Amino acid sequence: MSSRDDARWANVTLPEHVPGREGGGAVWLPISMRGILVLIGGVIQLESIYPGGLTDEQEAESIRASAAFMQTVSVYDIATDRWYNQNTTGDIPPPLTRFCSVYASAPDGSSHNIYIYGGYSGGTPLAESSDNVYVLSLPSFEWILLYSGGGQVDTRSEHACIRHYPDQMLVLGGRGLCGADCIEMIRVFNLNTATFQDSYDTVSWSDYRVPVLVSGRIGGDSSGGATRTSPVYWTNTSLRQVFAATYTRPIATWYIDDRATTQNAGGNSLSFPGWAGGVIAGILGFAVIVGLSMFWLIRRRKHNATATATRLQGNPPKKATPSDGPAELLAPTPGEAGSLPIYEMHDRNHGAAAELPVPDNGS
Repeated sequence: MSSRDDARWANVTLPEHVPGREGGGAVWLPISMRGILVLIGGVIQLESIYPGGLTDEQEAESIRASAAFMQTVSVYDIATDRWYNQNTTGDIPPPLTRFCSVYASAPDGSSHNIYIYGGYSGGTPLAESSDNVYVLSLPSFEWILLYSGGGQVDTRSEHACIRHYPDQMLVLGGRGLCGADCIEMIRVFNLNTATFQDSYDTVSWSDYRVPVLVSGRIGGDSSGGATRTSPVYWTNTSLRQVFAATYTRPIATWYIDDRATTQNAGGNSLSFPGWAGGVIAGILGFAVIVGLSMFWLIRRRKHNATATATRLQGNPPKKATPSDGPAELLAPTPGEAGSLPIYEMHDRNHGAAAELPVPDNGS
């Protein structure tokens, strides 16, 4: 979308060689004249969209057929409006759906690394979710298992990920198999060190560097210099020309401490528009207003229903006492502005269960 004030939607059917899927990931990368989209993962049948779930036969068939969505990824070249398929190699993940994804480019633009985290097989709600982080590095199309979680403690699906700083991925919400209150609602994964951080500081971040495990497979070092600049073989030779075209448009970056810059695709860019901060704030404010309005309407309906039932029984309704009146919303106590605090993350969140709505990554 070149202009958010002139957005236009079109219903375009995928070609036959790009199979449909549920809950996959679509990641934009600064490759070719206008960028490309890379479709990763997903399943042909997702249990949650069927009222009765899947039969054992349907589940087995979905897992078998959906493995191809990790073994072969579909690439859409925006400039030419063409789709391609390309086989992958390396530590290919199992069939996954409802995971999250972000990307980061090497400082010199020699590689573009797609990080995916979490997800589950989609065959049954009792299927164990993943706590693994995989990287699909392009243009080598090599999968690397970057982080392997231990056990069911932090496994999750149906969550969201945001690359809020060049070297960090924020994991938000989700659902785990071990219970609604056993996962941390917010986690921070360091893209450079391939570890989850125990603490979070709003002013502590670094430029993106290619992780050692990734550079060890594609060549080069943390600054780039990848030597594997093509897959083992091109499934479609025309795709080679797509990767030969350089993306030259500037990419606006956005940081949560409101520092905005504009860099080329070869630099450290978040590809997150500068206006997004205001839009997100507006959406959150609107959500608060809607929530308060719904709370007031529900209370009023309950009060009216009680009064009506009392009159039907022949008794006059009770007069409202001060405690029955509308609750007063108190503004937060003003505080003195100071330096940004450092927040320490708990080992486990045992609070009330919460689930964040997640958009369908397959769109």
